[in-house]
Amino acid sequence: METKPTKDTKAKKTQKNKKDAALQRARRRNRRTTNFFRPLGRLFVLPILKVKKADVPDVDGGYLLLCNHNTNLDFVILSCNIKRTIYYVLSEHVMQQGLASKLLSYFLSPIARTKGTTASATAMAVLRVLKRGDTACIFAEGNRSFNGLTCPILPATGKLARASGAPLVTYKLTGGYFTSPRWSYSMRKGAMTGEVVHIYSPEELRAMTDDEVNEAIRRDLFEDAYARQEQEHIPYRGKKLAEGMEHALFMCPECGAIGKMHSHGSHLSCECGMRVKYDVYGMLSGTKFSTITEWDRWQHEQLCGIIDKGGDGELFFDDDAILYTIDADHNKSVTLSGRLAMSRTELTIGDRVFPISEMSGLAIYGRRTMVFEHGGTHYEISSKQKLCSVKYVYAFEHIRGK
Repeated sequence: METKPTKDTKAKKTQKNKKDAALQRARRRNRRTTNFFRPLGRLFVLPILKVKKADVPDVDGGYLLLCNHNTNLDFVILSCNIKRTIYYVLSEHVMQQGLASKLLSYFLSPIARTKGTTASATAMAVLRVLKRGDTACIFAEGNRSFNGLTCPILPATGKLARASGAPLVTYKLTGGYFTSPRWSYSMRKGAMTGEVVHIYSPEELRAMTDDEVNEAIRRDLFEDAYARQEQEHIPYRGKKLAEGMEHALFMCPECGAIGKMHSHGSHLSCECGMRVKYDVYGMLSGTKFSTITEWDRWQHEQLCGIIDKGGDGELFFDDDAILYTIDADHNKSVTLSGRLAMSRTELTIGDRVFPISEMSGLAIYGRRTMVFEHGGTHYEISSKQKLCSVKYVYAFEHIRGK
């Protein structure tokens, strides 16, 4: 005898049908939006950035696309070069830009990821995209480089790639660091290229361990911008080339002071009198370092040495910082403002104290905005003045033993 469906069963079926219909509408919007803007991007964006077009070989069905990351337009470059609808994993701050974020969410349905937190929800969203036969893209570092070296990839990437059951495509962009240095306020005209490095089949991925997949991804996507520039010697022309460098370089190589440098035009100077020029090739003159990579390596080692000496005093500080609280809908509200400082045991802003041992991650959005999680709440720190957040992240990671 056939059992009649209950009201609860009917309600669940109706709800599922509504979700399926909403999903199909979102997929159509994404596809139509991408198809509309792709030729415009090829006509205007790629020539302006001098990006060489490189199509991805055809892969049956959906796949997981992993790419390195150095400009805010990387996802535009990929969409111009790849002839399919892509669902991008974007950092949460992209979803905090008011009307622009709402339009982006409506038309492209990106997957938001909060820095400084676990990525389980993001991973599940990516798996759902791949399961229905679509393509998902992750910028594997989850970050942009301040010093020209590709950042470490997210540790769970290999596990996600193997669990997806989908092909894995690694795509490498070069020239992005000098086209749009993370620390800078401007774009420069030089040259960018993109190419597929490897296509891994699901069978290949299953035969590898998570760590082996991570190492393969790291090897495929690693880029040393200055090593390549030494070979290619490409000029990246623009205005005010050095402005913003103090967002990346916090320690003076002459006097050792932290946070005393200022940029103007093509120069970076310290209050002690040290003055460095940054040229169209990204090279430095006027100091013992010829590249930002070398300078950054030195300042990182120096800072770690200071921390290892011990003591309870402040390591460094910045004035006029602002602490925000981020809610579940990506909205932020001002909590307080005041002096920002870090010691070996805590991060303080105004009268608020965050023990470093209780903080979950400390990451950077854009040039200077820091984010972290404490006690189940997401926080953001910005400043009314120029702020080198790199020193806080370096100190945090060293103290936590990363």
